[in-house]
Amino acid sequence: MTRRRLLALVLAPTLLLGLGLGAALVVDARARQVDVDRADAVALRYEERLSHYREVVVRELEAADATDPDAVARVLARHRDDVPTLGATSQRGAAASPDYGAARREQSVVTAAMDRLDDVVVDTRAAQRYLVAARRALEVDPNALAPGTFVTSGAPLRAQLLPPMRTTLASFEAVEAPRDAAAVRDAVRRALTHVITEAEALAARLDAGQSGSFQYAEEYTAARTAVTQYEERTRADLREALDNVLAGDGVGR
Repeated sequence: MTRRRLLALVLAPTLLLGLGLGAALVVDARARQVDVDRADAVALRYEERLSHYREVVVRELEAADATDPDAVARVLARHRDDVPTLGATSQRGAAASPDYGAARREQSVVTAAMDRLDDVVVDTRAAQRYLVAARRALEVDPNALAPGTFVTSGAPLRAQLLPPMRTTLASFEAVEAPRDAAAVRDAVRRALTHVITEAEALAARLDAGQSGSFQYAEEYTAARTAVTQYEERTRADLREALDNVLAGDGVGR
């Protein structure tokens, strides 16, 4: 066997191997592009569904009263379970498709913002129930309950003022306070307890033949301020969560 022929035999497998590797690389690149195209198509369909969903939800939320959590809750009840989901695709296509990656991130943002709005609506509803209880308690006027004539003993105070004030305090305490309503709870409790404590002390002084009076305006003013501030904060939280959705941070872009 000549040297030239031997060299040809050695090179031939190497050349064939190189041709086979090149063909494999071409086929793999084409298959990868097919996966990317499919992932892009899935992302496009998702964006189309999300755009339609956003149009419907935003229109209804804009028509709802932003200060009324029940109105917002009704919109969520109609559409919360219909949030579009991104379809599945191959792992390679998902990793290589920028459109699919963007859609996946957007889905995460949509879900988080809608969950946030849902949570805020629940919290605001609870806050409003507590605000009703607080205002009802503060509407009980100690001055209107006090004896309207000159008294010489504590009996009228014990009969006319103290029972309704104790009932008012008990009714207020029976309402569960939201976790962020501690300031309201404490302020209203302080105002009611102040009246009860001072009325008991005044009744004792009257029984002892002494005169006296007490003031409660400062405590009631502080309680009403706490109620107003809490209401404003809960409304702001609802407005912020709602704006995130309406601005596109929660229902597509």
